[in-house]
Amino acid sequence: MKKKLLLCIFFFVLLSAGCSHSSAPENAADHAVSETDTITISTSSDTIAVQEEQTYNQLEDTASDTSQSSQTIAASEDSDVDYNLTTMDSDMIYATVFQITNHPEDYVGKTFQIEGIFSSSYADTLDRYFYYCIIKDALACCAQGLEFVLSDSEELSPEDYPAEGTEIIVRGTLEAYTEPGFSVSYGRLVDASYTLVSSEP
Repeated sequence: MKKKLLLCIFFFVLLSAGCSHSSAPENAADHAVSETDTITISTSSDTIAVQEEQTYNQLEDTASDTSQSSQTIAASEDSDVDYNLTTMDSDMIYATVFQITNHPEDYVGKTFQIEGIFSSSYADTLDRYFYYCIIKDALACCAQGLEFVLSDSEELSPEDYPAEGTEIIVRGTLEAYTEPGFSVSYGRLVDASYTLVSSEP
């Protein structure tokens, strides 16, 4: 009787030990899957970040190449201006204006001629109007605006400017400036003049 009892206890201990070992690989596998998931997610995030940086760098490179091309075109088309954007295609114009608005200090003192849509806005905090020539890309899905200040702007009121949406050609000299309380540098055409391309918006 004692032998049977001892044998039963012995087998019970063996079975218990076997069960405890069999669960370990499952936990290890679960842990391995968890680590794999984490690595995959991390790699995916890094890939997205790298792709975004590459996209921005490509746009910067395109704009830089475009600005060099535009200077060559301007010199051959119109000796009165450094950059004649009216002779370029939509994509080149858009890329050049992108470069100007992001790096205005590189173009200080350069003269520009640009064609686009007239737009204005009023800034409550500064208590003044801003006037822009808006340029769209070839697909008309994105727009860049270049601010301009007319040579006799102090004598003019908002009513003296074209109607919103009117197509205009603006010519002026680029100036970089900052607004009080802001460190960002902005670009605008000063001593500017404009002509109407169409009288209707």
